[in-house]
Amino acid sequence: AGIPAGLAGIRTRQQDKKDLRDFNAQRVRELVRSTGMTHAAINGELNRQAGIDRITEATVAQLRRRLEAADRWLDDAG
Repeated sequence: AGIPAGLAGIRTRQQDKKDLRDFNAQRVRELVRSTGMTHAAINGELNRQAGIDRITEATVAQLRRRLEAADRWLDDAG
């Protein structure tokens, strides 16, 4: 409502980052279940691999790298 039809499908960087953070959180939960490691340990390792100091300050590219690292880890753990 109130959004021109041509702009309805456009997403903001904030929306992309929120979705990527949500996907990353889901992967962390899956890794906790499959590895028995703590959330903190998994988050720390994924952040290290993606070059992230603080998840709230991460770029879209860093969040994507982190998600890809989590997916590789899950594939290896599976």
